Amino acid sequence: AFTKLVYSIIQGADYDDLQPEDLVDGGGDKQIDVLSLDEDSSTGLADLLILQTKNTNSFSSSALTLLGNGLSWVFEKSKAQYQKLRNIPLVRKIDEVREFRNRSGPSNLRVQVFFVTKGNAQDLPEEFKDEMAEIQAKYGGGGFNSFKMSALGASDLVDILNEEERR
Repeated sequence: AFTKLVYSIIQGADYDDLQPEDLVDGGGDKQIDVLSLDEDSSTGLADLLILQTKNTNSFSSSALTLLGNGLSWVFEKSKAQYQKLRNIPLVRKIDEVREFRNRSGPSNLRVQVFFVTKGNAQDLPEEFKDEMAEIQAKYGGGGFNSFKMSALGASDLVDILNEEERR
């Protein structure tokens, strides 16, 4: 439920708009709950949303490190490697991302990664900030149209909701 709520807030969508095939949460999910690729055929660009939600009050640097490892499965591991993953929905989504990247090139892929908890993102632990900077540096120069990683807490989600209401 928390993942669906966060997705709806971030995407400005209805609670039930998260497509079941985009939900990869479960055993062997590599710390990725949602992997959603939205391709715009008129521009040739695609938006890739990668979402990790933790129904906790803190930001775990260990969980973020594992999410960084999950990104390596999405973007770097060979097909032979990721095809062996037991999480079949995740394998399908990696296939979808790779197919787009191979067809259109990484420069047509805009990547947004969100790590979301109920905690306070304005008070992130230094180790978490360091790990987030490492991931941003690694993939920010990866030839994507854009790569942005964000940590969001409960107050950030409320701010997004309030911003939507003002529009």
